[in-house]
Amino acid sequence: MINLTEHIEHLIVRNDCVIVPGFGAFIAEKLPAYIDKEQGAFMPPSRRLSFNPRIDHNDGLLVSSLMRRHCWSFTLASESLADCVAALKKRLASAGSLNIGSLGTLRYQDEATPEFVPAVASIAVNPYAVLPGLQVTPIKQLISASSNQTNRLSDAIASYDESLRQHPIWLTAARSIYSRVAVAVAVIATCIFTLLSPGRYSDRTTLAALGANFSTSEPMPFAHELYIAYPDPESATATVKPSVPQQREDTPVIIIPANDTQAPAPVKSPAQSTPATSKPSVPALAASPSVTPSESEVDNSDIAYILVVASLTSDSDAHAFIRQHRDNTLKIKKMGSRYRVYSAASDSKDELVAKQPSTAARYPGAWVCEVK
Repeated sequence: MINLTEHIEHLIVRNDCVIVPGFGAFIAEKLPAYIDKEQGAFMPPSRRLSFNPRIDHNDGLLVSSLMRRHCWSFTLASESLADCVAALKKRLASAGSLNIGSLGTLRYQDEATPEFVPAVASIAVNPYAVLPGLQVTPIKQLISASSNQTNRLSDAIASYDESLRQHPIWLTAARSIYSRVAVAVAVIATCIFTLLSPGRYSDRTTLAALGANFSTSEPMPFAHELYIAYPDPESATATVKPSVPQQREDTPVIIIPANDTQAPAPVKSPAQSTPATSKPSVPALAASPSVTPSESEVDNSDIAYILVVASLTSDSDAHAFIRQHRDNTLKIKKMGSRYRVYSAASDSKDELVAKQPSTAARYPGAWVCEVK
């Protein structure tokens, strides 16, 4: 048996009248918005639902709904509707009342005519329930209260005039401008003091590309003075012995060779005295740490693949990485704007892939990179 109540609820929302053949018609009457004088409110529009048992002809609206829902033919839908109406009449006669879903209730007022009691919360009765009632005030009450408002307004104007005479507008505006300027100057001074104050910081752009176990909490120190150790006195052409200033621990020592074939002379301590008859020479301030060729020069050889252990932004950072790990087998390869520190190079990628696990044990994150 079909659920006829669902079809009636669906159709009454979009239609003003839904006829149940052989039973009666549900009629929805539209009510415009109105003013409730007792509550003093402007009420939204609504609908009033009623039932007329005298209108019971078949207009095809309910049959069409059954045909669409169950994909029936007109004949089958009409027969099913007639059976359902007969069952509704029998239930109403036996129980004395019949619930029509959310629309309301049918009950017998006498033996001949059923009475319909609509539900208040039904969407078919009040589709504009979301619209609240507006509270309105009669004009008579406004006129009676206008005299009091006029008195309050005149008192407010008199108070404002008195305040204006005691505190002129130009004085109030000047005080406001001065206070804003003072606040702006304080903010600017605070910003300048913050920007110019020396602070400890770290270059996170550089640290992001460092290898494993390589970190720093302070900026790298920069030398404020530069000293030059001259080459061997026999190959030098200088005739004047330059003065040697006091050595600093953070001062780098640069050795300038006389030519490409002759190695630099050994560095002497400044405490040693130089004989008056010897040729001028300048001893180095301190013995510089031994640097292997792989650490001091960038590899420019043509190789296909390298096993990279760290990728850095500058040559000095790459050298610092090698010094920190004390691995003289590491080399540096400049690729674009990056300096790759690698432990092995080969034209065979498989050879480096085989070495990668053992290298990653000491340098986590090591990878095979193709040289382009």
